[in-house]
Amino acid sequence: MDGRNIEPRKVMWAVAEISWEDDGGTSFRVPAVLEDTSSSGACVRLKRPLAVGSRITIKWHREQFPAIARNCRTDGGDFLLGVRREAGIVPATKSASHPAAPDAKAERTLENP
Repeated sequence: MDGRNIEPRKVMWAVAEISWEDDGGTSFRVPAVLEDTSSSGACVRLKRPLAVGSRITIKWHREQFPAIARNCRTDGGDFLLGVRREAGIVPATKSASHPAAPDAKAERTLENP
């Protein structure tokens, strides 16, 4: 064995969004599909590769959480990104009493470069 702990994963299919900033501070957002989750990580499917070590935010209808890209591989015409949730950070969940403030920064998407 390689010493890693194997933990239960919840297989799912949920529409998600991945966001991150490049070194210049430009924000990016891309659509993704959340394929499975566990207490320490997740697997997401997206249309472009991300570098291992990238700090990202994953947002879907149940929660939003920061993560670090651990691996990225091709799967057909898509990419599967394995991420580790950042330790010590409590995930933000949707709350009707505390709506999210709009982001003041301009963001780039694949549809709006």
